[in-house]
Amino acid sequence: LVKVGADVLIAQLCFPSACMALDPEITWLLGTPGYKSTETVILPADGELVLIHGSGQQGTYGQDCPYICGGGKDMGKYLKGVKKIAYCGLGRITLKFYDYLKDICKSQNGGQDVELIEFSEELDAIKAVKSREELDAIANAAWIQDQLIKAAPAYVRPGRNQSELQADIMKLLWELNADMSVMTKLLISSGRNGEVDTFPTIAPKDRNHLCFPEYRLTEDDWVHIIYESPGIGGYYSETGRIFYFKETCLQARQTWDETVKALEFQAGILKPGKTLHEIRKETNEYLKSRGSCEDTNIFQIRGIGNLTVDRPQLYDWDQMTLKPDMALSLQPRFRKDGCTAIALDTYVVTEGEAYRFSQVPQELVVL
Repeated sequence: LVKVGADVLIAQLCFPSACMALDPEITWLLGTPGYKSTETVILPADGELVLIHGSGQQGTYGQDCPYICGGGKDMGKYLKGVKKIAYCGLGRITLKFYDYLKDICKSQNGGQDVELIEFSEELDAIKAVKSREELDAIANAAWIQDQLIKAAPAYVRPGRNQSELQADIMKLLWELNADMSVMTKLLISSGRNGEVDTFPTIAPKDRNHLCFPEYRLTEDDWVHIIYESPGIGGYYSETGRIFYFKETCLQARQTWDETVKALEFQAGILKPGKTLHEIRKETNEYLKSRGSCEDTNIFQIRGIGNLTVDRPQLYDWDQMTLKPDMALSLQPRFRKDGCTAIALDTYVVTEGEAYRFSQVPQELVVL
């Protein structure tokens, strides 16, 4: 804040919204998503963080919520003498709150206008570099996923459908003390063992994520599960493995082995100072050298933390460079001769070799 000459940082979460009131800045600053409520965070450059509660989904009578009901007297006292506000997400500020900030600051500053500047990039850069406590929370999420993979023989069985698999996994997440106040994503797909053209792909030809709820697994199937689930404090890891009931066909195993090699290659080039775009370019050059198609998936590598999709990312506008203690989800796809595989694991960038959180072997699992 001092560097950009701002007096205060303001981040706001207003319910209802298209994102169901889940905001990355608010979640990180408060340690809670503030789900279905209206919250405003004010952080002075030389003071303590202040949280001002607004109205939630049950009504619009929060007297500290000027952008909804015209109150906000208590907010003004934190804005005395403020001439420059660093605002998170200035492009989505409500007009009423923008006018309120302008008016209240002008009235308390002898008629001098306040300046609002965008601060999301600066806060994202701080948030992307994890503290030791945050890395421990991600490690906990990975440990939980390791236990889910080890327990797979108990819930991945012939005769079961997608709903039954998910129900057992969710039960285990509760029992393993995952933070179930935040979203859990379980991506499940299946195909026929030996039919390598239906091996997990970006767009499988049939039964994508077991798209027919009534379909029940057979002993001739494989099941691909991507665990995108939280651990303590709502921090995420991402791990994906493929389960078989019988020994796999040779081509599927060869494709998987190539995928793991691609994953290991990508982890080996995670170095401070690089962008994800450079990592993807080097990864695709490696894939082509192994006879694979390029992997153009926007999520081939991405940041992960208190969001399942966090910064840095592979969008053109995101040129954030890697720094030690950034957590990343790696998931390069190997595609050759109509056969595709994807392995997923979460790593942390270091000054030396990247560290993998999961301790489960990067192998096909024959149950």
